[in-house]
Amino acid sequence: MVESGVMMNGVLTNHYRFDQSGLSIGTFGSAAGEAWVAQAGNVVVKYMGQGTGKSALIGKTLDGTITWEFSVDAINQDVRITLPAECEKEKPAKDIPVPPKCH
Repeated sequence: MVESGVMMNGVLTNHYRFDQSGLSIGTFGSAAGEAWVAQAGNVVVKYMGQGTGKSALIGKTLDGTITWEFSVDAINQDVRITLPAECEKEKPAKDIPVPPKCH
């Protein structure tokens, strides 16, 4: 842990840094990044990094650099997701259980 009690996206977090030894994806020659994890709930609030080298992230081995950033900024807020019009007529798949309130 780099520091404790850091406000990130309106949430009290702990701040971490990592290198390639802390990643479970790819076989990067080098990688580094940072993560901010909520103290309450242990949820990742922000996660960013960069890896260079060979990796099989998308089904084939590639050599290059990948950069990523993940940030949650609407925490504990009611968020509405509106389906595109062409999806409104679709029914849930019969072989996938769907809770009643989701129909």
